Amino acid sequence: MKKKVAIIMMILSLAVLISCTGEKKSDAESSKKVVIKLGHVLSVDNSVHKSLVNMSERIKKRTEGNVEIQIYPNGELPTNQNAIELIRSNAAYISYCSPGNLTDYVPEFITLQSPFLFKDYDAYYKFIETETVKGFIKKAEENGIRVLSLNWLNGYRNILSDKDIKNADDVKNLKIRVPNNKVWVAPFEALGTNATTLPWSEAYTALQQGVIDAVECTSGILYDAKMFELKKKIALTQHILDVSGMFIGEGFWQKIPAEYQNVIAEEIKNTGYEASELAKASDEKKKELMMSEGVVYNEVDNDSFRSSIASLVSSTYPGGEAVIKEMEKIYN
Repeated sequence: MKKKVAIIMMILSLAVLISCTGEKKSDAESSKKVVIKLGHVLSVDNSVHKSLVNMSERIKKRTEGNVEIQIYPNGELPTNQNAIELIRSNAAYISYCSPGNLTDYVPEFITLQSPFLFKDYDAYYKFIETETVKGFIKKAEENGIRVLSLNWLNGYRNILSDKDIKNADDVKNLKIRVPNNKVWVAPFEALGTNATTLPWSEAYTALQQGVIDAVECTSGILYDAKMFELKKKIALTQHILDVSGMFIGEGFWQKIPAEYQNVIAEEIKNTGYEASELAKASDEKKKELMMSEGVVYNEVDNDSFRSSIASLVSSTYPGGEAVIKEMEKIYN
């Protein structure tokens, strides 16, 4: 994978030179042409992908064709931690991914997906405008990462299995697939599960073969991956609000003309709010579709889960105490 990423870095770095220096271009306007690739792991049917395509079209129109953002779904280009390494090389690349993937450079970003912390979307939106989060963003810039937005919400994550899960005791020793980063691993380890890190592309087969007992994700993504074919019970733990952001290399960003920076940043942020509402509606629709396929959703004792990991954020997550204080201000 590292070799593949290195090759893509070389290709995209060449694109930077062609797009932003204007070498061998006689027309002054053409030297402003900016072509950026944007990669994500979701399918073309996902509402987020459709929002990204619409966003790209608006940016192109507003810049009179001078900024072209090419969207690559399904993990066709590097994603997650590999994508962060790619943007830090200042390639012509935007990554749509969880801010948890930035924790090697900004450990505090783990708190944006703290378990059971954000009761609704509005609470999260208020949180990312606080001075605490602005401090995280500044630290990212110092590490070569420009945070374009943090406001792409995909819904709450729940647990799909064949087990009746009603409280925290019911997940002990459960073999559950979680993404390979601290955001998801830590809370499930604290709950006493057998947290198994696997690529999402391998989760279906692992669930089918009994390598794992359960997966956790939003209803929309569970439906798109057809996980409902294998397991029929979803516990509404709503343990983590699924958050994504948009990130680009700070060095590459500074090569983009200021008038285009403003358009890109504005469209990405505005589309994030729009996409979050679409994702919420899509998640609810796909919940209904899975129920029509025989999937049963059940409420859980959320207090038992919260008490089991009550000290996790404040005692374990970098910056956790500051985040808890910010949320107390928001809720009060």
